[in-house]
Amino acid sequence: MKKNLRPDESWAFAELQADYGAYHFPELALQRIWRDLQFDLARLVTADGRPVEVLDPGTWNRLGGPDFRGACIRLGNERVRGDVEVHVHASDWRAHGHDRDPGYADVILHLVLFPVPPGATTCGFGERSIPIAALLDLIPEDLESYAAAFALEANLGRQVFTPIAAWQTLPASDREAHIRAAAARRWQRKVADASKRVALLGWRDACHTAALEVLGYSRNRLAMLRVATEWPLERWQLEHPTAGELMSGQAGSWSRQGVRPGNRPAVRLRQYARWVDADPLWPDRLRETELPPEALDRGDPWHLGEPGQDFRRWFKDQLCAGAVRGRRSDTLVCDAFLPLLATFTTADLDSIWMAWPAGDIPRAVGEVLAGSVSRPRTRRPVPNGWVQGIWGCLQEAEVERAGAIAGGS
Repeated sequence: MKKNLRPDESWAFAELQADYGAYHFPELALQRIWRDLQFDLARLVTADGRPVEVLDPGTWNRLGGPDFRGACIRLGNERVRGDVEVHVHASDWRAHGHDRDPGYADVILHLVLFPVPPGATTCGFGERSIPIAALLDLIPEDLESYAAAFALEANLGRQVFTPIAAWQTLPASDREAHIRAAAARRWQRKVADASKRVALLGWRDACHTAALEVLGYSRNRLAMLRVATEWPLERWQLEHPTAGELMSGQAGSWSRQGVRPGNRPAVRLRQYARWVDADPLWPDRLRETELPPEALDRGDPWHLGEPGQDFRRWFKDQLCAGAVRGRRSDTLVCDAFLPLLATFTTADLDSIWMAWPAGDIPRAVGEVLAGSVSRPRTRRPVPNGWVQGIWGCLQEAEVERAGAIAGGS
C-alpha cells in the first residue's frame, strides 16, 4: 500500500473473484453505499442481533478521522448519535490503529462489507465495545458491477475514459466480437440474478419486484424494492394502494435530485398501479407468452425483424397495458422481462435481448456511441446488445485498471 496518499484518498479494497478474473471493491464505494443508503435498510442488524434504523447517515468526512460525522441511528430501542467508521474487512479497524486513537472515541457503529461471527463487536478506544454491522447481503446488486460502475463514474469525473477507442484500429468484426462477448457475460449475470429472485420470491412476486425496481431508476431502486417487499403483488391486488400511501410508507427514502418530472417515483407508481389494475395477473401472461419465430432481422441479427417488432408492441400495449412507454418500456423488457423468461425456457432469448432496441443508455456509453467508435451508422434504434456490451467492456476495463493501480500500491 502507498504511504503518501492524501487524507481524502483511500485505496483500501477487497480482491474478489468474478467471471473474468479478480476485481477490487474499494472502501470508498462502500462509503458511498452508506452515504446514499443504497442497501436494504429494513434488514440492517448488528452482529450481536440488534436492529439498526438509520435516521441520518452523517456527514461524509473525506479527511482524517471517522468516515462519517454526526450520524444518528436507532440501535435496538436506543437512539444514538455519533460517528460511523467504514471498512471492507472488520480487521482493518485494528490494523489502522483506531482502537488506540482517541479521534475514534465517538464511533457508534462499525460498518463493514463482509459478515463477522455472530455476537462479535469491535473494540474501540478505551476498550469500549462498538456494534458492528455487515452490508454484503444487503446490497441488491452484484459487487462486481457496482465496483466497476463506481470506478468508472469516479474516473469520468476527472477525464473521459473510453478504452474501446483503442479498438478503432481493429477490424470491425473484432470489435463486434468483443462487444458481443461482454454483452453475453452481462446477460448471463442478469439471468442468474433473475433465477435467484424467482427462487426466493416465487414467479409472481419476482416479476412484481423486478418491475418496480426498474421503474425506480438508479436513484430510487432501493425505495421501490422496499415498496415491493411491503406490498407484495397479492396484497397490492387486494388493497389497491395509492401512490401517496406507497410514498409515505417509505418517507425519507425517496430521491428527487436529478430526476426528471416524468420519472419521479410518484409518477412511476401511478403508472404501475394502472398497469396492475388493468391486468392483475400480468406475471402469468408474461410466463405464458409465445416467443415469435424468426424474431430477428434476417439481414441484420443486431436488430429485430417485423415479428420481433410485433413482440415489442405486445409488451408495451398489452402486457404493460400501455402504462409504460418510451425507453423505460424497453428497459423493463431488457432488464426484467427477458431475464425472467429465461429462467424457465430454453428458447433463444439471448439473441432477442441483444437485438432489442436499447432502453436507457448510460452516459459513458452514450459518449462512446456519439464518438462513432463502434456502431455502424444507421437510422435504426441502437441495439441493446451494443449498449450492454460497450458498458460491460468499459466496466471490465476499469476494473482491470483499478486492479493494476491497487496491485502497484
